[in-house]
Amino acid sequence: MRKLLLILLVLIPIQAIASTSYYFDPTAAGGGNGSYATPWNSMSQVSSHSFSTGDDLYFKKNETYQLQSDTDYLDVDWGGTESDPVVIGCYDGDGDFDCGSTPYVDGNRAIIDGQKSYPTINYRALVQTNGQSHIIIQQLKLENAGITGTQAAGAVYINPDSVSQSTDITIKNNYCYRNSGGIGVYRSTNCLVTENYETNVGYPDYGGSGAAIEISSLDHLGDCNNNTVSKNLIENCKNEGIGFYKGAENNIMEYNVVRNIRAAHLYVASSPSNTVRYNLVYDTSDGLFTQDGTSSSGIVVDIEEWRDAKAFNTNDEKIYGNLVAGVRRGISIGCIEATDGDSYTSTCYDGSEVFNNTIVDCTDQNFAFWAADSSRTITLKNNLSVILSGGAQVFCASTTGTCPSQTSPAGVTWDHNLFNTTVTGNASNNAVIGDPLLAKTSGWQWSSLSPGDLSGPEFKPQSGSPAIDAGLNIAGYTSQITGANFNASPISVTLTDYPDGPVWIGAWNITPTPPPTPAPATQHTGVGYDPHGGGIGYNPNGGTIGATQ
Repeated sequence: MRKLLLILLVLIPIQAIASTSYYFDPTAAGGGNGSYATPWNSMSQVSSHSFSTGDDLYFKKNETYQLQSDTDYLDVDWGGTESDPVVIGCYDGDGDFDCGSTPYVDGNRAIIDGQKSYPTINYRALVQTNGQSHIIIQQLKLENAGITGTQAAGAVYINPDSVSQSTDITIKNNYCYRNSGGIGVYRSTNCLVTENYETNVGYPDYGGSGAAIEISSLDHLGDCNNNTVSKNLIENCKNEGIGFYKGAENNIMEYNVVRNIRAAHLYVASSPSNTVRYNLVYDTSDGLFTQDGTSSSGIVVDIEEWRDAKAFNTNDEKIYGNLVAGVRRGISIGCIEATDGDSYTSTCYDGSEVFNNTIVDCTDQNFAFWAADSSRTITLKNNLSVILSGGAQVFCASTTGTCPSQTSPAGVTWDHNLFNTTVTGNASNNAVIGDPLLAKTSGWQWSSLSPGDLSGPEFKPQSGSPAIDAGLNIAGYTSQITGANFNASPISVTLTDYPDGPVWIGAWNITPTPPPTPAPATQHTGVGYDPHGGGIGYNPNGGTIGATQ
């Protein structure tokens, strides 16, 4: 009998413990238990509850919870599993967790409001988690975090206390408005930040210095990798747009729109082996931080050693397929050294590749090299660079002054780049000089642009362009843009792979895929074959082979 019971226990499947969905409605009466019928109405109720692995928490659609103190933010102190992640989101009814929110569009979200008063503590956010994994944060409007003078009170922070690593965190389709800091993912792996809209980060009356989106190891090199920042819309921010910082490595930044940013729009600082690709960067006349003359570079690679003695290298970066227009500098690459003069404790941009980008009409320079050192090596191939309004194609400043003839450092290799004006020095190596015949012919600088004026196809070379079929094949990187709508919701980019060419100079390639070559006709040979179709023994004269005539 005992043996039979043991057999039955083995055969009966063990049922997983079901996770629970909890509800939060700030307009509900007090004393709720988190059910749909009696939801919670305060963060203190949430923080006092002991959640189980995989439990979800949903906030009422279009209702606003206002923080009342520095401890009133949402601290997600429980995690999920790969098959049952925690969801922090929005509800529209009992069991209805799709509020119908559209990426980049206000409305149809649950709202958490810091009232421009809370948190007042640096590296605290309206929603945050430390050391937890397998969490999705979605369909929230997060606004007014921080207070004047607070540097980095943000919308969402993952691991702000730099505890043990988090993994598999998704931050998707949130609307972040007027926060001192933005979305920060620290010391985490395999995270995704996608389809979020962020605006007014570091609002003018804030002292904030936080980026809209930042991925950082917080000096734990190797603890922040394989993260992706994709299809986000960032605009009108006082500080940086999207960045990889302080030891983040092997991360990807792709398909984002970043415009009207006072500091770097996209940046990689003290972080090796990252990829920045297929992003749209520009400034407009409607930007809060454009018209004051302090808009900055589109894409920046630097070590910021002057800021932090623990700076890591920025070697082996891949920057390709990006569309940049009308900012102060298109791509800016630097080795800003420590305050001890010309000595470097870290290396920068060695082994990096910058290729197939399209840079148009930046106000100062399309390509800039700072604190340049001839021992640094970097390759620039297949880039398309257009100057229309008086800026420079290439600029270089060394540790001892301006580089000779305004060219790039000796360690920079240029090859098969297209410029619409003459260039000198090493930038002229195999250069193509001519009008690329872009679809948009004028009005590229910020003073002529409004949000939404650029959607991607404006950068496309037209028939007869010298960019067509003029690029080099780069092993492992043969995909080019063949369709794009950066104004779509969500952002849409189509890539086509050209492993055997033809590769165009710039980000676009509209060469149609050639039709397959028809198979050759079957050739029939062998004993007894008759091409006339009469079969073995057929006589074209009408008789039978071997018959008497």
